[in-house]
Amino acid sequence: MQTCKACGYQDKFGFHVSDDIWRAVVPSELWDKVVCLSCFDEMAKEKDIDYAPFLYFLFFAGSQASFDFRVKGFSKVCSDELRKYIEIVRMWPIRVRLLFAWHIITKAKG
Repeated sequence: MQTCKACGYQDKFGFHVSDDIWRAVVPSELWDKVVCLSCFDEMAKEKDIDYAPFLYFLFFAGSQASFDFRVKGFSKVCSDELRKYIEIVRMWPIRVRLLFAWHIITKAKG
């Protein structure tokens, strides 16, 4: 489980937005840290940034169950090739997707 570095809450939701949106919304001192969706949403509201079209991974990883949510609107801004890739990844078991998303996010930030 991850802990939000903005509020200290143990976050069970994972999400991913483009680096451009992340840097526009999140203060620079938190760019390489975990920020929960609730804090991210509040930060975006304060800056009047609509991040919804750029949210392309959203999942819940609980102790008893895990869920992958389909994000509407992302297909408007992504290429056909990326859309096909995302559909393939959505067929993977949730634990594999979580591990894959974690790997992509940490590699991109590291």
